[in-house]
Amino acid sequence: MNDEKLQTELKQNSEKKNRTLVSIVLIFLFVCVMTFISILFIILSIHFIGYNLFDLTEPESESVNHSFYYVATSGNNNNTGLSLDYAWKTPSYAVDQVEAGDTIYLLDGIWEKEELYFKTNGTVEKPITLKAYNGTPILDGVDNRGTCITIDSEYSNELDDYANVTGYINIEGIKITRYSHGIEMEGAHHINFNNIDVGPCGTTTITFYDSTYCNLKNSNMHDTKWNTVVLMAAYTGTHNIT
Repeated sequence: MNDEKLQTELKQNSEKKNRTLVSIVLIFLFVCVMTFISILFIILSIHFIGYNLFDLTEPESESVNHSFYYVATSGNNNNTGLSLDYAWKTPSYAVDQVEAGDTIYLLDGIWEKEELYFKTNGTVEKPITLKAYNGTPILDGVDNRGTCITIDSEYSNELDDYANVTGYINIEGIKITRYSHGIEMEGAHHINFNNIDVGPCGTTTITFYDSTYCNLKNSNMHDTKWNTVVLMAAYTGTHNIT
């Protein structure tokens, strides 16, 4: 009788152990399946959002590398300049703010007696660009005095802010009229002009002085009282002007 009872207990214990083992196996399989589903979900999410989880480098931000600024006659220089609704008012203020890689968009309009002095160099990878956003923005000197755009490695005022500003600047799609000098460059290089109109001017439309690797294309220089396009050299020479 005792033997039979013992065997029954042993059988019950064995069945209990088997049930426990089966439960452990089922739980393990459940965890494995859920883990697999989670990994699969993550992989699919990564694929569809186009983000590489294993690339730990910080993605390039457009705002870090370059910015786009807008200038409108109805704008305000206290704005950020970063959108049409928050445009700056004057091109001269805009060129004071930009850094290498930035683009300034001029909206259609007329600005009077603006004088632009570039304070910052661009680079071969990150040129500074001043261009029309729509229509033909006009910079009007009104009385044939002053210079509209100056890019000069030797230029300085009382703050000496403009020394050594020389290269990698693009200017596109604007009209300059009724200044003494439209554009003056000294010691400049890699300055590109495309689709600009300069004139009438009291003296010259554009002057390249000791400047190299500059390009003027699809543009109209006209109606001056002296020379239209001037190439001059003294120290480093002027060459590769096309």
